[in-house]
Amino acid sequence: PVYNEGDYIYNNVRTVRDLLNKAEIEHQFLLIDDGSPDASGAMCDAWAEKDSRIRVIHQENAGVSAARNRGIEAARGKWLWFADADDIAAPGLAEKMYRRGEETDSDMVICQANFLDVDGKKTLMKNTLVVNRLPPAEPFSLPDAGTFLFTNSAVWNKLYRRDFVIGKDIRFQNLSSCNDVAFGVLALAEAARICTVREALYNYRIGISGNISASRGRCAANIVMAARYVRDELERRHFRQRIIDRFYARIVHSFAYEYKQTAGCWQ
Repeated sequence: PVYNEGDYIYNNVRTVRDLLNKAEIEHQFLLIDDGSPDASGAMCDAWAEKDSRIRVIHQENAGVSAARNRGIEAARGKWLWFADADDIAAPGLAEKMYRRGEETDSDMVICQANFLDVDGKKTLMKNTLVVNRLPPAEPFSLPDAGTFLFTNSAVWNKLYRRDFVIGKDIRFQNLSSCNDVAFGVLALAEAARICTVREALYNYRIGISGNISASRGRCAANIVMAARYVRDELERRHFRQRIIDRFYARIVHSFAYEYKQTAGCWQ
């Protein structure tokens, strides 16, 4: 998704394109311009004119969830990766995750990630992949991991097989924040084969005015709606109660985190 990312989109599109070219992976690069009022849409079009593998879809502003869901429907590749336009992929991300997914015939691939602050300092995000709580053999499914959730619901550090996502009818919930909770939880619950790359290959920017993490104070209660939706979906899909309870525990943890980050800013 692209929205008011004029300061970052040029370098990030070039970086990701270079990563894919070096890995010699056949790919399609979808840029969903979500009604950006700045020059982001025009910059995306300029890239598409230079590279036929880049496709730009312009839509009226509908939010990041609608943009990602539009990308799922428009994609024609075997794998899906949802990158935020203002973040940075590390060298090797594309090739390492793609190769790992292919060699294990997995439904999804998970790597570690870093926080990247405005000064360029990187800090490992501990909940993106808790390595010492992973099952001993890969690929694995959620029941193999016992009662501990070994990753969060973020989607940018994960690769998803498209036919798995389509077949299980997994989509992003229409919320201004916490919109990846339902997608991430349902993918983890439904995946029969999960594998990992135990390296920090994604850098998630923090402290940027206007991005989702910086503005969560205006909409922290979204986690409540996300939790209800996840509960209802897991029940509708007939998952066992212990699976539902496990995800609820993680969502409660996320709720506590949101409250800590936004105390006094609830709506």
